[in-house]
Amino acid sequence: MSNLNNLSTKSELFLYIIMLKVMLDRLEGNPHRDHPPLKYTIELITEDLIADSVEHLTKYFLVRENLMSSAAFLEDKVSVQVCHKFWRKVLKKGISLVALVKVEENGEIKRRIAGINLNSIGDEDDDEEDNEEDDEEDDEEDDEEDSNKKLFMLQGEAVKKTVRTMHDLEKDVDIASLYGTSKYLRAYGLSVARHYNGDGVGYQLLMTTTLLCRALGIGLIVTAFTSPLSQYLARKAGFETIRSLDYKTYKHDGKLAYPRLDGTISLMAKRIPDS
Repeated sequence: MSNLNNLSTKSELFLYIIMLKVMLDRLEGNPHRDHPPLKYTIELITEDLIADSVEHLTKYFLVRENLMSSAAFLEDKVSVQVCHKFWRKVLKKGISLVALVKVEENGEIKRRIAGINLNSIGDEDDDEEDNEEDDEEDDEEDDEEDSNKKLFMLQGEAVKKTVRTMHDLEKDVDIASLYGTSKYLRAYGLSVARHYNGDGVGYQLLMTTTLLCRALGIGLIVTAFTSPLSQYLARKAGFETIRSLDYKTYKHDGKLAYPRLDGTISLMAKRIPDS
């Protein structure tokens, strides 16, 4: 169910009804400064929006997201290329969301990306497919060694650093035991363009993801939030914290991994209510 093309006809129809309601019901931001409230729609990212979405994520997500900016992604061309490849792969699944505003440029009305929520279907069972025949009594040292080998194979120092951080955040978390399901919607990035701060775009993207989950028949969202603001928005949208790492104590090889950051990186989840 990781691609819209694989949905049943009934589920697909329900999905588009839900998303059409969101698209037709234009959202409004809060009035601020000397500008009227921002009007925007939230839609599924389609093939024609992938290139612009990658450009947005490069311009804003790599610069503004805590881990990405601290790991200096933009100074690591290899890591940027890895991100582009990963983003395109996720975007092609057809369940990521985009907030769009209409702007006039040179007498033409164009759509501009205000924000993105990068989504995929997570399934813990998928991670185990290659290891189904492994001895169940493999000890933790073997698991850690395997993780280190996979980390070593990654390209780009910034990628290695952030993937290692996510592994440390999630390694002791059993989603199936906590929530009774191993299938969930996984958000890999919530990004809002700087000039749309304060317009509620990030919050509305999170809330629309709830509608998306209902349409897909998925009862849980899991994602990591890396800043106090994103964690505040997540709690406001109904997320709870599963596990956190404190930037002031979290280390890589005996040194603080993110010495310039305050607060925590938190793995958070939201159960999707039936209605």
